[in-house]
Amino acid sequence: MVPLGRTGPTELKRIISWAIRWKGIIVIDEAECALKSRYYRCKNQSVNDSIEAAIARDVINVFLSLTGEASSDLMLIIVTSHPERLDGAVLDRCDEVLHLSLPCQTERFLIIKDCFSNRFCLSNICGGKGKPLCQYASDFDMTMLHKLSLTDTEGFSGREIDQIMKAISEETLMAPDSTLTCCIWERVTKRMCCAIKAKKRYSEK
Repeated sequence: MVPLGRTGPTELKRIISWAIRWKGIIVIDEAECALKSRYYRCKNQSVNDSIEAAIARDVINVFLSLTGEASSDLMLIIVTSHPERLDGAVLDRCDEVLHLSLPCQTERFLIIKDCFSNRFCLSNICGGKGKPLCQYASDFDMTMLHKLSLTDTEGFSGREIDQIMKAISEETLMAPDSTLTCCIWERVTKRMCCAIKAKKRYSEK
């Protein structure tokens, strides 16, 4: 909503009004970007920052004015990784709060195992409808899947784990026989895990 600039408040009002009319469901992903606290201030704000802050306040005011009363005509699902940045009045509109934690080791292993089975097969008859595109070598060490789920991917989201598995399959496709080997697995997982951890460090600063 915020990237819409000055039209953000108007567009939000139009969308919510439309959803109420048709008894719809609105999902606002990364809600902290558009519905952050009205009292939030950045250091050394420029003129453009002040304009954006004013637009953001208008967006929240529109949101609050249209969601002030309980209604069976509209369901709002607000998704955020930073609930502490949401405006207090927005949080007050939430009847229920669900916390989805990062996958534990057992869940990470299931994700890795599922991604592996969807992308690789032992047979060299691959690429057909509903079949994996790559194959893995007959001597591939399957315990590597468990090792990856232990400490290498601790703190990773399901999406980040899927990125690793996607990178492995892409690297395998470029191999001469499109066959996954232990060497490819170790090289790609090490590179991807380092890259994801580096991005996490940057985002925390």
